[in-house]
Amino acid sequence: MGHEEKGFVVLGFVKSNKTPDHATGRRIYINRTTNTYSWSPCKECEIFVEVIYDYLHLYTADRLNNVVIRDFAVIFPTQKRGFLISKDTKISFVEAQGYRVFSLVREGSNVKRGQKIAYVITRKHEVRTIKSPANGLIIYISSPPNEIPEKYIFVIIGENNVSRIMEAVS
Repeated sequence: MGHEEKGFVVLGFVKSNKTPDHATGRRIYINRTTNTYSWSPCKECEIFVEVIYDYLHLYTADRLNNVVIRDFAVIFPTQKRGFLISKDTKISFVEAQGYRVFSLVREGSNVKRGQKIAYVITRKHEVRTIKSPANGLIIYISSPPNEIPEKYIFVIIGENNVSRIMEAVS
């Protein structure tokens, strides 16, 4: 139950000892020593459980304190790569809400402070620009279906606070 846009698929996983409410049942296994992930169990790997992508931020972030509360991974399966984000990492949230919202970035995009990341069209047909509050990497974008008005949630993390992981070669 990932986020898919024109062939660009993103899946979200949380480190968890128990299965979260919005879990799909699928798991990945992450080896921090080799910065790899696998779809099957492996030695020295930690278990991460997939959650429905648009709910990932509910399990991983404290929006009040702008900090990650649980290790999580964002995986791009068709590209065989992803990002691992550790607990206690500082993050920035940006919410774009309006009659229509158009994202100008996608997960994995590098952004600079003040860079345009979305356009919002209001009910009065005014166009507003949403800008990044920080330098970093767009690690997560949520656009819950059937929300009226439309809403996008962007999560930005400093690039040095993200571990890049690759799919392990069998």
